[in-house]
Amino acid sequence: MYVPVKRLIPISTLFLLTTACSRAPTEAPIATSRGDLPSTLDSQSALSTPASPKTAEYGQTIYVPVYSHISVGDRGLPFSLAITLTFRNTDAERQVTVISARYFDDKGRLIKDFATRAQAVGPLGALEFFVQESDVQGGSAASFLVEWISETPVSEPMIEAVMIGTRNQQGISFTSLGRVLKTRMPRPEQEPDVPKKP
Repeated sequence: MYVPVKRLIPISTLFLLTTACSRAPTEAPIATSRGDLPSTLDSQSALSTPASPKTAEYGQTIYVPVYSHISVGDRGLPFSLAITLTFRNTDAERQVTVISARYFDDKGRLIKDFATRAQAVGPLGALEFFVQESDVQGGSAASFLVEWISETPVSEPMIEAVMIGTRNQQGISFTSLGRVLKTRMPRPEQEPDVPKKP
């Protein structure tokens, strides 16, 4: 039977499209955001119970200077800033627990504890605490006291504050690093007293 060539082309095209659509994709979908990453790569996916302050033998109390505003110009006018405090667990294998993140004003008065409960931070994970630009309670010499603990020895976490503000066409941004005030370490075991020989 003779079939014109012009009719064969649309039929073959339809067959190819139908076959292609019926095949299931063989490749895994590509992760497009951090939330889509496989669980094996998500350091927060397998966190155990936060460490207890009663049993944890390791930890630190860290002071971080921050600024809810700075003075600018010859008249020293206040320039309001937003504050982002970031706690980074630098240990690639072990989690740590943040038990407090207290925010103080420039008179040393407690404004707020951002860590209302103990929060576990997984290996290479991070926590952020944010103070709005419109919140000027802290003043020009505010501070954070952050306390973390761990049941086992870990590499020292890093705490950094980023201050940023914009007004009209002017913008200001800078960072501030934390400073260790106290370190929690297990007490060394005392050797039993051995009587000295005469």
